[in-house]
Amino acid sequence: MKRWQTWLGFLISLLFLYLVFFKPHFHELFSGEMGVFEALFGRLRLDIRDVWKLASEVRPLPAITAVLMLIGSLFLRAWRWRVMISQLGTVSYNVVYHAVNIGYLLNNILPFRAGEFLRAVLVGQRSGLSKISMLSVLVLERVFDLAGLVVLFGIVLALYPFPEWVRIGGGIMAVVIFAVLIVGLFISKSHEKISSWIKVKTAERSDFLQSLGKHAINLFQGLHVLRKTSAMLNVVWSSLMLWLIYITIMKLSLDAFGLTNNPNNGIEGAGWLASAVLTVMTTLGLGIPSAPGAVGTYHGVAVLSLSWFGIEESTAVIFATYLHLFMMTTLSGMGLISVWRMGLKWKTLLQSARQIDNSKPE
Repeated sequence: MKRWQTWLGFLISLLFLYLVFFKPHFHELFSGEMGVFEALFGRLRLDIRDVWKLASEVRPLPAITAVLMLIGSLFLRAWRWRVMISQLGTVSYNVVYHAVNIGYLLNNILPFRAGEFLRAVLVGQRSGLSKISMLSVLVLERVFDLAGLVVLFGIVLALYPFPEWVRIGGGIMAVVIFAVLIVGLFISKSHEKISSWIKVKTAERSDFLQSLGKHAINLFQGLHVLRKTSAMLNVVWSSLMLWLIYITIMKLSLDAFGLTNNPNNGIEGAGWLASAVLTVMTTLGLGIPSAPGAVGTYHGVAVLSLSWFGIEESTAVIFATYLHLFMMTTLSGMGLISVWRMGLKWKTLLQSARQIDNSKPE
């Protein structure tokens, strides 16, 4: 296991958690006006009294609806992934659905998002399909996720004045994502020619090169969904629908805390816009290296985004904590059910995750 990367992720998460819950006073520290402890830990952003106040005022209907919609999104995500996998061969929807849930569960407790790779391995084992091809489908699925995010970001960008660093970062991401899609489309259209060329070039070479060529061909097979119009359309509309669901979940969560009808903040009358901005930013925040489950980094990005709408610090910290906890517990709970339904053992899952982690290049 890459221990230094694991520790780096935990340190980044701790730094974000510290900045979320405490407001350091470096100027007062260096000027001698405050002692070390007072300057670093004397100002808590969270008011404990607000916790009980907001908890007592939470509206249960939108909160419960958000949970149900998140669970429902898992069914749609599994259906979309199965559409992509079906271009390689037959696979049961139940296997794909439970693999998706288990992937989220393991992402929340293991470093390096090991759950993403393990769900591809699980489907490959249960369906008999090439694990290499499954991994390429997995990567393609995430590319479509990011492409949908880019579309959403472009729409929101026209409606909300993001800081310059966010606009530049979003532009770079858009260029990279669509470049990857174009390359993938080219490879899928020229798959036979490329595969034949690889076979010819590796035919009389070493066993290693022949094996590498075989893996490359299997990898390209995972891009077959780009060749079939009907499958592509199903992937595109379901990807856009998933983002609409995620925005709605965010809107319901804001409704549950009464933030969309509070005249004292900038969200009143702009609930859907605020939900879209929060969805974009928290998703981008998942890309920051962190401890498993994006602990700290998710909170930090959510609090920052809420500050743009004038949400008071204490309320923002409480809402971000609730949002992360709600996502984590719901997805982990569904993952535990899927582990039981697939008859898997924890020991086997963790061993597979360690093998995947150790197989990644340093």
